Amino acid sequence: MSVTLTEIEEKILNDKIGAGNRTLYDFCSGDKALNRKLENTYNDIDILAAQMWLIGRSYAAQPERRYYGSKITLTGSGDGLDTFYDKMAKDLISEQKDDFETLQEKIKKLNEAPRYDEDFKDEEINLTTLKLSIEAVLMFNDMAKKAVFAIDKKDIERAANIGIESLKDVIRTLNKAIDIDNKDVITELSTAFIEETKKKNCKLDAKFIDLFIKALKEKTDDEIKKSNKKLSSAKREPLVIERINKQLVGDWDDNKVNEYKKLMYKEFESKSRNPYSFASKFLHFHAPNAVFIKDSITHDNFSYGKDKDNNDLHFYFSCNEKASELVIEEREIVKYYDDKLGLTYHGDERLYARHCIKEYLLAKKIVTESNFRFNEELYIPRQLDTYMLIANSHLKKE
Repeated sequence: MSVTLTEIEEKILNDKIGAGNRTLYDFCSGDKALNRKLENTYNDIDILAAQMWLIGRSYAAQPERRYYGSKITLTGSGDGLDTFYDKMAKDLISEQKDDFETLQEKIKKLNEAPRYDEDFKDEEINLTTLKLSIEAVLMFNDMAKKAVFAIDKKDIERAANIGIESLKDVIRTLNKAIDIDNKDVITELSTAFIEETKKKNCKLDAKFIDLFIKALKEKTDDEIKKSNKKLSSAKREPLVIERINKQLVGDWDDNKVNEYKKLMYKEFESKSRNPYSFASKFLHFHAPNAVFIKDSITHDNFSYGKDKDNNDLHFYFSCNEKASELVIEEREIVKYYDDKLGLTYHGDERLYARHCIKEYLLAKKIVTESNFRFNEELYIPRQLDTYMLIANSHLKKE
């Protein structure tokens, strides 16, 4: 028998924060809170590093699981001494000092804001908090990416050096035109490239070539676009391919090699993963009533479901009729996103923002449409995630 809406409410009202999570909340509050003044000292670096380490590892969102689109043997982590987090914390506090202090101000304001469910009639207060929490997570996400990339800078530079040299050697060895739109040629090039990098004891796979070609395409397309702004993208494409093929089979002097290395360095940085899961979890423990967590579990709760007429819905409870009425539809999300919040994010940033809006709308619906009140002793984002998990897992009666 599936759980009913009433049983979900009772479960949350009787819920408690476990010792493990309570330890993390306590460790991110008081004199160890993120909004305190931090200096580039051993003590402050150690605390910030420990917070990132414990939250990242506890919630399977550790920032050292980075990915740049190619296999690189990274030397910045896994030494058993936690130097990765120490370096990351130092970069945040010292190298990104101004941004870090701005982030701290945002966290301070989020902690001073009222709970979302104190009065859902006052939308302006809630939406101001929601927008600020989204901005804070997106900002910390970018800062975390920069800090991690700074740690890996030497490794990526080494990989770009070896990759470009290997590619140059392979093209010279093959001694034929490289048609970047010909899959057979690219496959042959990739195979030879992998063998060449193995000789240099570097684990770069064929994805490096994909990144390299994409970087060249973007640069060449920009050059052609600037020289002839009237050309459409369809007309520019053959010109781009023609020019790149000539570059690949031409002479690779030092200037060209250095130019390609800079391109690859830039491309690696743009391809580093967006650890929104880590950023949202880390900031949640510093502003627990304002920051929603986004990971695969919470995100999936909004990504499936059909009503009784087999129509797709963005979210619904797989329980009883009353629960299935708590539906968040696409038009409602757009209404909040475009009209009320006025956000202008794109790509992954937009996905995170929309996820937070869904969480907020669900919390509002639960309170206003089922007369439910969240437990005031617990944090709303955590109770909301519990609510979704119980409802969508068809929890059996105990």
